[in-house]
Amino acid sequence: MRSLHLYHALLTMSWTRFLVFVVLAYLFVNLLFAGAFLLCGPDALSGSIAVGIGPRLLEAFFFSVRTLSTIGYGDLTPNGLAANLLVTLEAIVGLLTIALATGLVFARFSRPRALIVFSEQALIAPYRDISAFEFRVANERNSQLTNVSARVVLSRWETVHDQ
Repeated sequence: MRSLHLYHALLTMSWTRFLVFVVLAYLFVNLLFAGAFLLCGPDALSGSIAVGIGPRLLEAFFFSVRTLSTIGYGDLTPNGLAANLLVTLEAIVGLLTIALATGLVFARFSRPRALIVFSEQALIAPYRDISAFEFRVANERNSQLTNVSARVVLSRWETVHDQ
């Protein structure tokens, strides 16, 4: 189930890391498409006034942002088959990306989280004809826990005197 590792990581990471990941992924995808628009040639974007590779990349980047986020074109429009095919691909990628990001945010908000608290004192008491180490566990949130399992590990320091 390696395919679920990224999904699980995106659900369980902190909100700060999640938002940084989303922003960086968004910028990276737009930069990738901006580079692809540059590869389509200098006439790929009608209305372009940029001269030089830096300004053209910046203009293509902001055109990509408008396309990926479905805002609209404004003063730039795709020109030619390659640029129009690229816009079509980017629109599909944008719709899927927005749907996935929305689903992830919803899953993060709707994911139940327990706030487990333990009793301050434990005891050793009879339990089913043996002596058992017992303590209480409770969910401090106002929600139910289902399919709960626990594994208790006890470790202790023991001093052994050399003979």
